[in-house]
Amino acid sequence: SLETVQTAVEEGGLVNLYWIGRVNDATIRHDRDIANYLQNDAEAWMTTWGQAWSYWTSNRCYEHSNSLDENASTFTFSSIVTEQCTNLAPNAWNVPATWRLSFENATVVDVQDVFGQSMTNLTNERQTAEGWRMDGDELLVSVKRGTIVTVVLQGENISFDVHNQTKFWNGYDAAVTIAAHDTTDLFLWSKRFDDEDQMRFTWLVSPRTVEGRLPWLPYAALVAGVVTVVAMMGILGREGIGPLAGVMNNKNVHYEEE
Repeated sequence: SLETVQTAVEEGGLVNLYWIGRVNDATIRHDRDIANYLQNDAEAWMTTWGQAWSYWTSNRCYEHSNSLDENASTFTFSSIVTEQCTNLAPNAWNVPATWRLSFENATVVDVQDVFGQSMTNLTNERQTAEGWRMDGDELLVSVKRGTIVTVVLQGENISFDVHNQTKFWNGYDAAVTIAAHDTTDLFLWSKRFDDEDQMRFTWLVSPRTVEGRLPWLPYAALVAGVVTVVAMMGILGREGIGPLAGVMNNKNVHYEEE
């Protein structure tokens, strides 16, 4: 229900939704109220399984460099690509990770890329991108590994602190993923969401059955889709996020006690 989704988002963490567009010849209508809420009101990172998992791996292993030029009132920051972190999760995507920075005796004027161009202000943005925004007196910078940014400051006797990566991109407390199972035609069943440009889907596509052959294939694809959902939730649960977080953490504690 809408209330259930709203409560889950407001409580924070990873919110996994699952949508089936069609069963045999029957079309299943999606909940318009939930779609409107996710499109317009949800204070959450709208992401996919691949992005969420890749962001999680960047929290496990990272290295950064920084330098402050007080004469120019600029601060240069970059998240470094390292062999150690790449080997830890070689299949992870290089998604923007959000860093929390603070400056004493200075205000942030702008954040620029290596070409001196202003980066995107991510205030109220909910889709993964590089850029920056202010969170109170602190600066949130979202960059991919290898990206170098320059923070333009105004002040004297400036000092700084690089605190940490935020739990979710752009400092959100919640992230929403939608797994969508489509029977055969991805174009047909994704078309209904053309107006919901804020929503992001992980599509589990079933191959079209060859006439007279492999009639079991759609059922195998459905089973594979369900197994994939459960497996991904289990992986995220072991890291303390998602609906299985409590269950997986309890298991880990039990094993450690034994």
